[in-house]
Amino acid sequence: MLTIQLDGMSTPLRNSLWNIFHSIYVVGGENIYFPRTTLGQLANRGHVFFFKLPADEVPDERYLYVRWIKKWFLEADWFLLYDFFEWLINFGEASDRYRADERAKLCEELANRVFKEENSGYRFVDKVLVQITNEEELAAVGSALDNSAPFSGVRTHIETAARLLSNRENPDFRNSIKESISAVELVAKNLAGSPAITLGEVLKVLSPDLSLHPALKEGFSRLYGWTNDDGGIRHAIMDEPNLTLADARLMLVLCSAFSNYLIDRSIAERQT
Repeated sequence: MLTIQLDGMSTPLRNSLWNIFHSIYVVGGENIYFPRTTLGQLANRGHVFFFKLPADEVPDERYLYVRWIKKWFLEADWFLLYDFFEWLINFGEASDRYRADERAKLCEELANRVFKEENSGYRFVDKVLVQITNEEELAAVGSALDNSAPFSGVRTHIETAARLLSNRENPDFRNSIKESISAVELVAKNLAGSPAITLGEVLKVLSPDLSLHPALKEGFSRLYGWTNDDGGIRHAIMDEPNLTLADARLMLVLCSAFSNYLIDRSIAERQT
């Protein structure tokens, strides 16, 4: 049975990530002064914003930078490579640079293909690196990110929950769960048109409008109650509740799926 790579990175996975970077940003570079090329601009932004190194220490020759960044790729801690790819896809190039979005999208697609082939426990979901281990979970989170556009703040909660869960050095399961619950709350409050009530109250209000099955409403109410009772997440910030990756991942997937459900049902009800 293959082992999912969560706390490390195999040599084939590391080499494959280097090959992606090399094929997109190194091969076939422009025949102009290196600092003005795509790779040169990327090198400068990387030194300043990712590596936090002095800008005047960026190698000013193409071959010197390639040698430097390849050495880093092959020797860096595994979690830093994930961090670098997430930075690369989101901030590696200035948004107005020619075809920057195309390169970022290709980088994301190829990275996800390699993650799957090498059994990595990480995937990019709309440029957010998420620690989820099956395609159904990824689909739920991805749909929540896509569907939340009309609901201000919901996408931010889902993205934050995913980032806190997937932090390779210091995952924050407690606050990830809080963000996941907050996403559902915000969807429900938007649908109910009342920002001041709790999710439990919202579910009661929405049940008739959305034709929520009583068992479904009761199930989510109980799950929500787990995070709000005396031993729950929100009332035990200082008590270090025994939370795990499994808890946080479950809440992210469930809250993403339930957000999708509420949004889809509200759209269906408006169309009838």
